[in-house]
Amino acid sequence: MSRPKSGRLLLGLTVLSIFLISGIFATPRAFAFANGQNASVVIGFDNFTSRSGRNSSNPTASNLLSPNHITFDSTGNLWVVDASNGRVLEFTMPFTSGESASTVLGVKDFVTDGSLASANQSNLPLPSGLAFDSSGNLWVSDSTANRIVEFKAPFTNGENESIVLGQPSFTTQSSPDDTANQTDLNSPRGITFDSSGNLWVADNGYDRVVEFNAPFTNGEQESMVIGQTNFTTGVQNIPGCPFSCTAQTSPNSLNGPSALAFDSSGNLWVADSHGGRVLKFNSPLSSGDSANLGLGVVDLNTVPGLFCIEGGPYCIGFPDALAFDKSGSLWVNDDTNGRVLEFIQPFSTNESATTVIGQPDFNTISPIAGPSAFNVSQSNMYGNDGVAFDPNGNLWVSDGGDNRVLEFSSSVAGSPTTSSSLSTFSSSSSSTPVSTSSTAASPTTTTQQPTTQSTTSVSVTTPASSSSSASSSTSISLNYLAVIAVVVLVMATTFVVVMRHKQSTE
Repeated sequence: MSRPKSGRLLLGLTVLSIFLISGIFATPRAFAFANGQNASVVIGFDNFTSRSGRNSSNPTASNLLSPNHITFDSTGNLWVVDASNGRVLEFTMPFTSGESASTVLGVKDFVTDGSLASANQSNLPLPSGLAFDSSGNLWVSDSTANRIVEFKAPFTNGENESIVLGQPSFTTQSSPDDTANQTDLNSPRGITFDSSGNLWVADNGYDRVVEFNAPFTNGEQESMVIGQTNFTTGVQNIPGCPFSCTAQTSPNSLNGPSALAFDSSGNLWVADSHGGRVLKFNSPLSSGDSANLGLGVVDLNTVPGLFCIEGGPYCIGFPDALAFDKSGSLWVNDDTNGRVLEFIQPFSTNESATTVIGQPDFNTISPIAGPSAFNVSQSNMYGNDGVAFDPNGNLWVSDGGDNRVLEFSSSVAGSPTTSSSLSTFSSSSSSTPVSTSSTAASPTTTTQQPTTQSTTSVSVTTPASSSSSASSSTSISLNYLAVIAVVVLVMATTFVVVMRHKQSTE
């Protein structure tokens, strides 16, 4: 009887070992970035040191003018809101610096400037946010036309829009007044879809977030409102707004929301730009909800200083873009400080960021446009307006003031990724070598084109903070070590059992 029992034990231990070893490879990978690291790819130019205040006076397939929000489709291609050219561009993989777009929406071709035209069924007078639905159709917020439009896949250059929300028709461009209603929009910005396929809109001008329920029809009513008590309030008209509006800063109010994101639990996160904070609204959502957590502020009733000019890892000057990475960390675009910040789980009000991209450290900021704003480099940003992650976990940032989009390559447990964009990067015209190492650039930012106002970068003293997002990868690395230790123990036990069984049978 001893032999069958030993055989079954050996089989069980072997199966357990295989299971644990496979667990190592099944464990999700963490993606890490270094403070102030260099970009690896630039879209809009063929090198990292060029900039132009009017880069796209003659639009082409490869240049940009004030790019805004960005996203990736299901195949990993990059879509960019080229705001001041009135168009949306697609850039296909593998990515190379200075590459040309493959598809254009909002204008008939790549050399047409469609900005500020009268609204119709194929144009985008001033696009802002964009998002793909589960069917692969592209939705774009058209801010000056106060509407959201859908483009049906497969996409063709200059195609017509198929659905319009916020307006009764494609050619209507009504101007919002002081009274909001349940069908209109006022300068919509960021948009996103929830897990049920419903569309959520950061209705910036009415200081609210609204939901449109699927299936969608032209001019349909909104189904839920966050940031206002009902659908007919929306413009506060308080002196000093929108930059110093204490009356608009509370757990259930919003002050110029610009971007939205849902986490894996269905909670809604809102970049409340003029409030200098990012708010979390817990699922399930209902109209008039109060936020449960705030980043960038000490509490949900506090207004930070103007543009949060003290810097540091706590404040967010003008958050206007959000993105979650694969490990669940939240990345926030801090526009006026020329940086992107990472906040890791578990989230808490007024927590410190763990990683900064666009500045060499948390204490260096450039809150006002000045001479250093024109010193374009491989690591700085100026008026950044969008963040997104590609399928390889690399971070992409829309550097609107420099008329470009940048890729920052991630590392996995401390090692560089094998992103196709890195392997195919073209540096023929670049005067700066490609590197993912950290640099000590002094970037500045603004949401507008460069001005002649003079200032210098500001360094301030704040509490010490982490130098990279290695904390998120460390926890997973520890999991790897724990699994490996268990596997070694099981295999050692198996070896002992085998030897004893062999001795007993000799």
